[in-house]
Amino acid sequence: METTNDTQNPGLSKPAFQYAIIMALGLILISLIFYLLGHPTSRLSGLLAYPVIIAVLIFGIIKFRDEFNGGAITYGSSLGLGTLIGLFAGLIVAVFTFVFYKFIAPELLDVLFVEAKNSYLEREPTATASELALYLRLIEFILTPIMLSLATVFSTTFFAFIFSLIISIFVKRKPIVEAN
Repeated sequence: METTNDTQNPGLSKPAFQYAIIMALGLILISLIFYLLGHPTSRLSGLLAYPVIIAVLIFGIIKFRDEFNGGAITYGSSLGLGTLIGLFAGLIVAVFTFVFYKFIAPELLDVLFVEAKNSYLEREPTATASELALYLRLIEFILTPIMLSLATVFSTTFFAFIFSLIISIFVKRKPIVEAN
């Protein structure tokens, strides 16, 4: 029995990585646009990431289902593929995040620190000096290129998983059984 590469299922890793590249490029592009426009800490940039993640997940899962899986995909495979796309995209964006905050715009860490401090003081106007100092030490620990990169991997994977839970409900499809 001879098979060709055209008909073999490539597994989940290869397609997941291909769609992760698309997702990562979209997320990086959003970040760069807001940085270049002078709004690198805008909440809107974070909100625009969700439609990118959702669109790539829908596109990637459906394309995999239809082109490599004979038009069928289980809920679990769909969920797994979506989560893997998110993980790979998170790893790619994490590398960008590290390079960005370490070499391109390290001054943004100071901006983020000041914003976090001001936000805390607005939320907790009666905070004591020791509470503020503890919070600021925590923020200093978090606002490093490596920690931001790790947070990127976790958050991208997490949101891809959550969105895939919902998307998989709609894209799952049982294989068509032909009667002889």
